[in-house]
Amino acid sequence: MTDYGTYDYVKFYVLISDLSKSKVYEAAYNQTVNIGQDTEGNPHLMPDTYMINVSEQDLMFYLSSALSTDNHNFTVTLGVRIWCEDNRLSDGDTWNYIYIKSCDLTFTYEKRINQFSTVSWYQNTEKMFSGDNLQITGGTLKFDYKINQLWASSLSPNSEIRIFINNNPLLETVKLSGAGLSFNEAKIDGFDITYLILKDLNISLSLQMFIADEFPLTDNFTISITDVSLEISYILFFPDPVDDPWIFSGLFIIASIATVVLAGILIAYIKVWRFPVPVRKVRKYRKTLSSDKTPGVGIVTPKTSFSKDYNQELKKTNRLLKGTPTNEKVVPDKILDKKEGNLPK
Repeated sequence: MTDYGTYDYVKFYVLISDLSKSKVYEAAYNQTVNIGQDTEGNPHLMPDTYMINVSEQDLMFYLSSALSTDNHNFTVTLGVRIWCEDNRLSDGDTWNYIYIKSCDLTFTYEKRINQFSTVSWYQNTEKMFSGDNLQITGGTLKFDYKINQLWASSLSPNSEIRIFINNNPLLETVKLSGAGLSFNEAKIDGFDITYLILKDLNISLSLQMFIADEFPLTDNFTISITDVSLEISYILFFPDPVDDPWIFSGLFIIASIATVVLAGILIAYIKVWRFPVPVRKVRKYRKTLSSDKTPGVGIVTPKTSFSKDYNQELKKTNRLLKGTPTNEKVVPDKILDKKEGNLPK
């Protein structure tokens, strides 16, 4: 697009922007009016001239906006724009010296602390506590802290130092309003962090300064922390292997079997193995002749055998005999007469 009708001119300007040039503001400028016009003669000169500044309120807004992206850095651009509208044929324009002699930007500021801003000191350790035979019994955190000037309690009464173990917050905090000008213990005897120490995990410790209120910061505060220590106590258990029931039972069974085997061997040696082989054979045969294995038919005298048979025959006729036995003796030769029918009188 051409700037028709403005003739030739030079524009001096000052820009304020953030580092990425996403926010750009013109803070001052000066644009010539007569330089380059044929009626002004040749050469044309411009004495020292101030630029036209924006208002203080606008400049404060530009600076605050540029610093909102990066609160430490911004960009100031000094520029010169040369415009030659009809630079052709016989109207040739030559610029010998164009420059900005000086630029002075002065401003005062106060840093605005945003609510919930934090800054942390972080320390990580390797996994130190693991195993079923380990029990954590205690944990204590100690540290000293101080501040270079008393904290602005009226502006931010709730700001504090927070403690995190493995990203889990400790319920206790340290108020910045209680910080002294010399090092003191954050808590006498330290903080009890036993319930935050877990086994089988890396242990990380974070001390975080937490700003609970939004306020303008006119003074610089320096908070120092030193002598940080994390003490953890634990117990290691080394159980006796025989305390395990199955091991004890196994050993008892093995011992019992070994005792029985040794007793059997000892008895066998006493009764058998200590005798020579011929003696063992004789003892073996002698056992077969014991009373428990006597023959089924015994050898008796003739008198005993006759008495036994006689008594058995009497038993057969005992039931036929009636009356009282007589005292008469039976004479064998009178029992029967030689002649039939002659019976003794």
